[in-house]
Amino acid sequence: MDLADTRISLVNADLTGLPPTTVHFAEYETLADDGAALGRRLADFGITSEVHRCPKAGTPSSSAPDAYPRPTGPSSRWVSG
Repeated sequence: MDLADTRISLVNADLTGLPPTTVHFAEYETLADDGAALGRRLADFGITSEVHRCPKAGTPSSSAPDAYPRPTGPSSRWVSG
């Protein structure tokens, strides 16, 4: 498996043209480093984005809905619920 394959991780993808994007990642999530890296790459590509590291949280689940803040910026219109 090639971890640089963009079908596996967006961190290595060409992000040109993405709409405003919100990234949430948990502090104790296995892929937390990828979440942070994706946030940096979005900025590198000039994509309007919100990046939230959720402290003291693990992998997202419905058992901890308040651990993940609702987006408030330009990308909030893309989030339903």
